[in-house]
Amino acid sequence: MTEKKINGLQDQLMGLEASLAEALSTIEAIEANIDMMGKKNLDEAIMWYNKFLGFEVFAGEGVRFVFNKVGMQRRRACSLLVLHCLIFILFENV
Repeated sequence: MTEKKINGLQDQLMGLEASLAEALSTIEAIEANIDMMGKKNLDEAIMWYNKFLGFEVFAGEGVRFVFNKVGMQRRRACSLLVLHCLIFILFENV
């Protein structure tokens, strides 16, 4: 190979490296935006469930998800307990 061809290939390689670095930077910015929007949407959903269904989370031996505003006529609570891959659903009158 001649020196001119080698220099040309090196220039192409440098151009590709610059393009890849720019693409990676763009992808990272998009991922950060998606993560931020996902967290915002999750926070809004939790707030809605809390306001209208009385959603709460309790940690202990397992994780217990409680909805204490389930019944429209009679206040009723529903809880889901996740314990080592077992799910228990409990209905309680409040």
